Amino acid sequence: MRGGLKGSIAVLMAALVCAATAPVAAAVEAPQEQEGVFLELRPRKQTRVIVSVNVTLGVAVVDTEMGSLDGARRHRPRGEVEYAVRISKAPLAGHLDLKVPGVLSIDGELAPSGSEDGVEFNGSLRFTGKGGYLSFDATHATGGNGSLACEAGCLGPHPNLFAYIENDVPFVDSNHNTQVLHSELKSHGRVGVFQAAHWLDDPRSNFTARVLEWLPGNVAAIRTIEVAGAAGSEFKSSSKAEHPRWATVRPPGPFSGRATYRKVATIRSPASGKLTGSLAVDIFGVKVRLAGARAKALLGNFNPGF
Repeated sequence: MRGGLKGSIAVLMAALVCAATAPVAAAVEAPQEQEGVFLELRPRKQTRVIVSVNVTLGVAVVDTEMGSLDGARRHRPRGEVEYAVRISKAPLAGHLDLKVPGVLSIDGELAPSGSEDGVEFNGSLRFTGKGGYLSFDATHATGGNGSLACEAGCLGPHPNLFAYIENDVPFVDSNHNTQVLHSELKSHGRVGVFQAAHWLDDPRSNFTARVLEWLPGNVAAIRTIEVAGAAGSEFKSSSKAEHPRWATVRPPGPFSGRATYRKVATIRSPASGKLTGSLAVDIFGVKVRLAGARAKALLGNFNPGF
């Protein structure tokens, strides 16, 4: 069961895959002829925006982090919105011209900074993240030479854009978790992923939601929110067995509603079931339902008896 539970954590996003052309042009060869550059901005407290451009791969990624960079804390959720888009493979030549539809526009000059492999940007940068959760303008940013990597592993010569921004759902660790509830629901062109977990030797509950979708302009987007240290009763399992029969969840904000898991197991999949109810989440301007008759769910205990 443990191997099956771990494998199920991979998000079912194949249904979201579609042909994406390069709607954006970003000129240029990066300083020192590296294959890419990144810029880091801190528009407000506990907010970090990293723009990574790789002309060799023809991909740009915008990563917006909000909340403590050390992870979610009690009463202090942590969230992240990541975007990926195809760009021109033309060399940078010291100039960055990048547009991510509905998200970001950059036009300015790149030059080496005083530090080794450092990069300095001067020009116009406007961020208008989809959903209205963050908006700012900047004329200066610093960063460095660098390259993108496929977070989920590149399969084949032309990986899907989600491969550059998808990674493991937080909290799942067979050495530190007991009960883990994981569900996935596809609706209205989105895949909503929900997870509830208990840490070993800690009665409190931890919750994560993640939404994957294609935005206009062939922009891949993933939004994630984490809530840690909630009351243990907000995720209640029927037993400490390896395959509990039912569980209930009622996470705090930005979640709303509640849901019930009931096992609908088979010999090949003893942890599978359904997650039904009114559970939803508002992730940075996008409200997504997380439970329903079509939600596929798994509930298991990595450390039975605890």
